[in-house]
Amino acid sequence: MSQQITQYECISCPMSGCLGIAPVDQEIFDDYSACMEGYLLAHDLIEHVNGHEALGGVGDELEACTGIWLTRGVLHDIQRGKQHSIYSPEESVAHEVRACFEYWWGRGCAFDMPVPKPAPTIFFDQELREILTISRKLIVEERDSQWDDDDDGRPSNSHIAEYLLAAKHFMRSGWHKHKARWPDNDYQANNQFWAIAEATDAFCKTVEIEGQKFDLKWGDGEALMYETDEEDIYEYEDEED
Repeated sequence: MSQQITQYECISCPMSGCLGIAPVDQEIFDDYSACMEGYLLAHDLIEHVNGHEALGGVGDELEACTGIWLTRGVLHDIQRGKQHSIYSPEESVAHEVRACFEYWWGRGCAFDMPVPKPAPTIFFDQELREILTISRKLIVEERDSQWDDDDDGRPSNSHIAEYLLAAKHFMRSGWHKHKARWPDNDYQANNQFWAIAEATDAFCKTVEIEGQKFDLKWGDGEALMYETDEEDIYEYEDEED
């Protein structure tokens, strides 16, 4: 993938109230999560396959679940440099699919895009079945721990089945989109992911004021982030003092 530049800025995260980084033209919705670690920024850029304009939608997140497995999971590289995970790559992705169910159920069982009907994938469907089997177990366990049988808000087994069927289609779609974007091999996406994560981590963790601007130059397995317009921002801050 050729070199390109993506622009970011420091914002106050709607979810946590802390400072983090987001693309400059990102729509900031109520449950948007600004990036406070480099691997989260890399996830949005590499493992999401529909651009940052689609972030926050359940369908987009499910397609990105496949991106996680293809970029990091298939290489057993989910948490590089962190404590070894007790979960397999399939279990790690299944927890993400379970989290997406919460958004789907909480948003009235609505997806942000039509459910696709992609072709099966020869190299992923076995793992996909395992992921969805684990996801169903996690969803049912959480439902049974949070709702009584007669609660109006309790998801039924048919609701869960409806969601998992759609999840299968979205995750297959994610496989096709990811392979179209990274046709050479999974190492290419993995190398680019971790180059971005390492280049941006310190910036994500040390932003100081809303409005700070950053450029991320990335591609060909390399990444470099640098601050822009620093002088103007700090002059404005001085005037406020």
